[in-house]
Amino acid sequence: HPHETGKDNGVKLGVIANGVSYHYALESLEKLGLPANILKIGVLNPMPEKMIADFLEPLDRVVVVEELFPYMENVITMVAKD
Repeated sequence: HPHETGKDNGVKLGVIANGVSYHYALESLEKLGLPANILKIGVLNPMPEKMIADFLEPLDRVVVVEELFPYMENVITMVAKD
């Protein structure tokens, strides 16, 4: 079962999503039985870079789920490189 955000619970997969994509990600994780830490982004402008950086810290892999243009993915990639 997916985990909510914020804790280093030993799960090394993270999912970042917003809007309806968040619900699709939850449903997919549950169907696949994949444990993952999930960060739901509520506001895209400005992006919560500190919150994203803190979320990324304990993880080995992150999947960004969003519709159409990869706006969040681009910002998250920059945050991860810092």
